[in-house]
Amino acid sequence: WDVLFSAIRDKSSLPDHLREIAIVRTAVLNKAWYEWGWHAPLLQDTEPFRQSPNKIHTVADPNPLDPGELDEVEWTVLKFADEITKNINPTDNTFEKLRSVCGFSNREIVELTATVSGYNFASRECEHREFVAGTESSDS
Repeated sequence: WDVLFSAIRDKSSLPDHLREIAIVRTAVLNKAWYEWGWHAPLLQDTEPFRQSPNKIHTVADPNPLDPGELDEVEWTVLKFADEITKNINPTDNTFEKLRSVCGFSNREIVELTATVSGYNFASRECEHREFVAGTESSDS
């Protein structure tokens, strides 16, 4: 667990704010408030979000209709995280924008995909543990 998430958080070449947008989006969409509690402050502490604090409102909205104050790169990362979380695969348009708008290399696309996938796993695992912990076991 620690090795996987240390690699995602600490060895990624993604800019911090883009990595944290991806993580926070999985928390919002999966209603993983523990994950939100850790990562929303990290996102807000990145330079682009310190300069424009209202950006967090778009990231926190489960169904944003427009990018608000997010720039085109941030919006593309948010849309990619949404599509992977909800549908497994991104649309062709969003995937193409990772290259054309974000300028991402293959490595960065793999890192972004691993970030979204990893935190989908983490949020679902943590939420499942909370659910199981709150139920009576028939084995006891």
